[in-house]
Amino acid sequence: MSAPTISAPNCAVHDSGMGSAPFQTSGASLDIEMIRLEADVAETSGPEEMLAVLDGRVRLVCPEEAHDLKAGQGVLIPADVPHRLEVQAPSLIYRVRAK
Repeated sequence: MSAPTISAPNCAVHDSGMGSAPFQTSGASLDIEMIRLEADVAETSGPEEMLAVLDGRVRLVCPEEAHDLKAGQGVLIPADVPHRLEVQAPSLIYRVRAK
């Protein structure tokens, strides 16, 4: 059973069950890290990226849209989409992206 998805032009937000998020990469190595966020993260873009909020709350700001994410939610960010994270409460984030 797949997780419910909120469709958006640039980013797809998933409620819990992140194990079923459609993250695909064609033979690239993956960079996987757990990050404790206490301050906002400057705008960035790059390879496709999956973020899962394990604890806390963040706001993901993409062009023309923003998503408030809490523990148990995640987002799939397509490659080359500029985005930044605004910390609403100290958060623990799980991030996976192609190198």
